[in-house]
Amino acid sequence: MRANPGFHSSRSYLLALGMLAALGIGLLAGYYPVFDPSTQALYATNRDALDIVEGARQAEARGTGAWWTGNWIQPTSRFYRPLASLLMYAEYRLWGTDFQKYCVVSWLAHGAISALAFLFAFRLFRQGGERAAWLGGLLAVVLFNLRRGVSGPGWPPQYILDDFTFLSYRATYGDIPVPPPTEMRPLIPFRIVYGEMPYWPAQTDLFSLLFALASLLALDGWAARLIPGPRIPAGEGGQTSSPGDRVCPQGASLRAGYLALSLLCFLVAMLFKEMALTVALLAALLLGYRQRRLLWAAGPFLVLGALLLALRSLLVPGATIPARPEGRWIGFLAHYWLYQAASVGIWWPFPAAGGILALLYCVRRYRISLVWFVLGSLLWALFMAQVVGGIFAYLFLPIQAYYLLLATLLLGGLAVLLRSRSAIDWTLVGMLVAVHLPILQVKGPHYLYWPALFWSLLSAALVLSAWDWWRELGRSPSPAPVPATKT
Repeated sequence: MRANPGFHSSRSYLLALGMLAALGIGLLAGYYPVFDPSTQALYATNRDALDIVEGARQAEARGTGAWWTGNWIQPTSRFYRPLASLLMYAEYRLWGTDFQKYCVVSWLAHGAISALAFLFAFRLFRQGGERAAWLGGLLAVVLFNLRRGVSGPGWPPQYILDDFTFLSYRATYGDIPVPPPTEMRPLIPFRIVYGEMPYWPAQTDLFSLLFALASLLALDGWAARLIPGPRIPAGEGGQTSSPGDRVCPQGASLRAGYLALSLLCFLVAMLFKEMALTVALLAALLLGYRQRRLLWAAGPFLVLGALLLALRSLLVPGATIPARPEGRWIGFLAHYWLYQAASVGIWWPFPAAGGILALLYCVRRYRISLVWFVLGSLLWALFMAQVVGGIFAYLFLPIQAYYLLLATLLLGGLAVLLRSRSAIDWTLVGMLVAVHLPILQVKGPHYLYWPALFWSLLSAALVLSAWDWWRELGRSPSPAPVPATKT
């Protein structure tokens, strides 16, 4: 069954309340690093920030037009980002080197992104009912703001996975101090949003994602007006109709306006950062989810993206997209903690998690007491820790128990994904893969911002699917009819 956004009756106040809640969540999650003086001090001498300021000073003398025909505001890197350059130049003219005010702009942009992310999730999940869509949208926003990665102030990329002895110790014992002295700094996973807010040069990521979401929402609005809604009973004229059949004189121009707005937002997003090129793929996936006959509309996005790449190659020679991925980043980006554990041979949480999930299924399906589930899960986890890990006491180390929890969530999500075969779940898988394509060669923690949102959307979708499966397993089978007896 194809997904159809339909024309459900909508309680506008509920949608507005959800967007306000999402805005508040985003602002709350980013508040501390923006207004904390010690965090701001870490970036007072940041090389990228100082280079951008130097580019702004040069522009005061020669003008800003060169950013439209050449390299962007930071002279030490090769990119075509004229709108990002203009934004940072305006900030410099307003506030000089008072970088905290730059970060306030990032903070407000992140709040707006959280609100649009809720609206996007609400539209995607609406097929399951408005209440589920509302809760799923808020869950996606919460997960987006909580998602962690090796990010944050003072991120040291040169230390990641360079010392497997140190990594093995960290994977086994967590934050317990290393007995011998070491010059390695600990790999501390920060909330990605926490790391994004004080690093104001990452406004390229923020504003490209902001306009990318606006582009996808406008495109979805266009698609909604081309897919017929449910039939409406016959009126006085005796003819049935559907909302898709009721065309007002301005209907065609309104639909064209939505598509034009979507393309315009796509172009603006790309002029902030090339990461937005992935919107062309996201648009195709979104249209395929709504209705395959609308896939032709992804063509203009692909053409516009190709034209921008050609223009960039012409105006900024040497500005290329990395062609060869670094293999270690694939697992690292997929799941930092579990990849760290697997890298040093900690495998026991995976079979332990598989057994726990099988027990959970049986408890729900066959109405077994939860007491047996708790006892069976404990014994099975101890058994796997001893047989596979070599030490049954691993289960009682906090970091190892955390690995078991993460492995359970990961395998549970995969089970739900494979079982449900939901169109929206697989569409979000495709979107998640698409936003990772430009960052297979990770150069900074801010690259994780886009993927954090789509990981969270997929996680929220899987939670909704898991809840549907849980309710289905809990339903009692219909009793067989009692055969009539002859007297």
